[in-house]
Amino acid sequence: MKKLLFILLIAVTGCQQKLPPPEVDFTSVDDGKGFIQFTTTSMNATSYTWDFGDKGVTSKEKNANHAYSANGVYQVKLDATGPWGTTTVTKPVPVTGVRGSIMFWMPKGSNSVEVFVRDVRIGSVFNFFPNGVTYCGTVGCALANNLPEGDHPFTARETGSTEIKWSGVVSVVGGQCIKKALTY
Repeated sequence: MKKLLFILLIAVTGCQQKLPPPEVDFTSVDDGKGFIQFTTTSMNATSYTWDFGDKGVTSKEKNANHAYSANGVYQVKLDATGPWGTTTVTKPVPVTGVRGSIMFWMPKGSNSVEVFVRDVRIGSVFNFFPNGVTYCGTVGCALANNLPEGDHPFTARETGSTEIKWSGVVSVVGGQCIKKALTY
């Protein structure tokens, strides 16, 4: 009877196999424009949480994509959860090739102007912001996107005129726009 009880006890408690916690890792591919594709190589995981290291943006996808707004090295964290726990890995991910954007507002005293970056017309600005100046940003009345690193001279003139109303230089450094000079 003791032998039968011992065998029953082993059968009830010893048959559950405990799986290991997830083995977590990932790879990343930079498209050269600040868009990163993340692929998990984790094992024994059923759910995932990505933290891309910028402004608290997260994803629950198994494999995730993320567009960064500035060049740099970001600490990307992946939590992988399985039946027997959660494992976390954090890795530095370099981001390169983010390009700058420049938004232009109306210079003081103008009704509408045409804006040129490196002698290429990018659009017209109308008198919605009578006290406006050039502005580095991502949206606006006239917008130049995907500018490479370096200095970019710009000019603006009254619509229909050849006279330059204002001019200046903006610089793209690390994917960010920096206003360098403005002349009225």
